[in-house]
Amino acid sequence: MRKFIVFLSLACQLCYLPALAQKTFFAHSAGVAFYGATDYLSGGLMYSPRMNVAVLSERSTFSIGTHLGLGGSFDYDYNTYDGGASNSVSVFIDVPLMVEYNFGNAATRVANTKFGGFVGAGYGWHKLIQSVDTEFGSFSSNTTSRGPVVNAGFRFPIGHASFGVRCAYLINTDEISVLDGVGSVAFVYNIGAWINRR
Repeated sequence: MRKFIVFLSLACQLCYLPALAQKTFFAHSAGVAFYGATDYLSGGLMYSPRMNVAVLSERSTFSIGTHLGLGGSFDYDYNTYDGGASNSVSVFIDVPLMVEYNFGNAATRVANTKFGGFVGAGYGWHKLIQSVDTEFGSFSSNTTSRGPVVNAGFRFPIGHASFGVRCAYLINTDEISVLDGVGSVAFVYNIGAWINRR
């Protein structure tokens, strides 16, 4: 009988570990983000999956992940001096690969604290496609900024949900790109993070 109880206990633990591992090793968030540089401002959606490759505790991890951004902008300009008008449409995709330290709230999906945050660094690409139409004609441009990325942010609960704010800056090393660097600010919802459930 004792062996049966030990066996049953081990079986229950083995069934519980995959669910616990999923909640501690994988986390993701989604929200809105704004990207800017000199003479450039766009908004879009962001999705941020990450794998916690070193789980120090439920509230402290090192992770590898990304903050995928996709969006664009539309600008219409009317010149009252000569009556001319122009409009421009831009589309962008932002893909950074980040290594981050996460602590506190939403460091894992089972971290249950009132405040948390993250800091990290990595390498990123920001692809921008623009099309401009004026009374004198139209033209388009296609540019890619790439280089080191640094970011930091904080996470906090609102009600029974976890949210976060992220600030990042891509240091452009591509001499062909028209952008010196790209900064961004995002507001996200931490999907599936446990809040006030213990």
